[in-house]
Amino acid sequence: MSRIIIEGGRPICGELAIQGSKNAVLPILAASVLVSGESVLHGCPDITDVQETLHLMRLLGCRTEQEADTIRVDATEITSDEVTDKAAANSRTSMMLLGALVGRKKRAVVSYPGGCCIGCRPIDLHLSALRRMGVIITETPETIQCEAGALLSTSICFSTVSVGATESVILAAVLSEGTVRVQNAACEPEVCSMCDFLRKCGAKIFGDGSRSITIKGVKKLVPCEYRIPADRIVCGTYLFAAAVTGGKVVLHGVKRQEVQKILEVLEECGCRLQCGEKRIQLLAPRRLQAVPYTKTEAFPGFPTDMQSQLCAILSMANGISMVRETIFEGRFQVIPELRKLGASIETTNDVLLIEGKAKLQGNDVEAKELRGSAALVIAGLAAEGITQIDTDRYLRRGYQDITGDLEQLGAVIRNV
Repeated sequence: MSRIIIEGGRPICGELAIQGSKNAVLPILAASVLVSGESVLHGCPDITDVQETLHLMRLLGCRTEQEADTIRVDATEITSDEVTDKAAANSRTSMMLLGALVGRKKRAVVSYPGGCCIGCRPIDLHLSALRRMGVIITETPETIQCEAGALLSTSICFSTVSVGATESVILAAVLSEGTVRVQNAACEPEVCSMCDFLRKCGAKIFGDGSRSITIKGVKKLVPCEYRIPADRIVCGTYLFAAAVTGGKVVLHGVKRQEVQKILEVLEECGCRLQCGEKRIQLLAPRRLQAVPYTKTEAFPGFPTDMQSQLCAILSMANGISMVRETIFEGRFQVIPELRKLGASIETTNDVLLIEGKAKLQGNDVEAKELRGSAALVIAGLAAEGITQIDTDRYLRRGYQDITGDLEQLGAVIRNV
């Protein structure tokens, strides 16, 4: 079993460049399956989700090469339309590859997707949207099978905002013969990044970044070079670590508008912020102030991927805070582990009531999913004494080297 051991009580201080985005690189890798030729992606994070995706792409016939943070994908020859490997059932990538295969091969067979157990993540929006485009879908207990002739022009209105379903429709539609309009689309920066990549390859996509996206099909996509943007969730995690430890950091790579809600919460906590072009500086107070009410929402709201980390810092803020989770009901798995460190957190349905403590005490805790793992690291950095986290395998799904980054910023932290 892998562990992270933290000696808490030291401020997080210094400068750091933020790694490439997990939630951007995965759909862009899936999009490269649509391109006949070699796509070159720079700034790719070396995380397990990327490695699993590359493995699945090689099973489809893609040739991949990785050197430092650059990945080359040659999808000239797609020899298979099936993504049924065990790795497919362990991640959400299979649904992105489903859309890409429907677009490229007009046929796909994929395993039901996995990922962190953070609550119900239904795929009905993906499937209903593809059906509106003319895809015939057969579900078995283990797989989703898709067959399509000419994909149809259609309008799709999602009943709820879904990043994954928005990406699936775009991937399926870019090589169609018609026009697909998506209403109530996700407007997360990662959706826009995928669209930027596809446009560089020749796709005709309009309106991304808004709730209405139009995709006009083209006959062919050509290869391009593209740089993966910095990870806004990693940036938020390190800002929170500095905030709760009374530190000062300068983080490079993320645009202010991509983390605006995170910064607003930090300002409510009493942090001083200065932002430039892809540069964020934070100076923390001696103790954070409570935030009366925060709820998670689709972008541009406060991200669900930062809710667990927020709970960690509010556990040591002065006063009582309330946090409401509106996206994933399973985001509260970290709460019992934070309580082991001395946090006072009450849960009622989708609401957390947090009474901040002046101090937390280090203890042995267990990581159960990606963002909860990051929250435990943040709490351990601020707690007195030693915190031991089992395991760090979840962290490697989204953080390239969280222990190395935090050590660079002054933390006493190591992997065992």
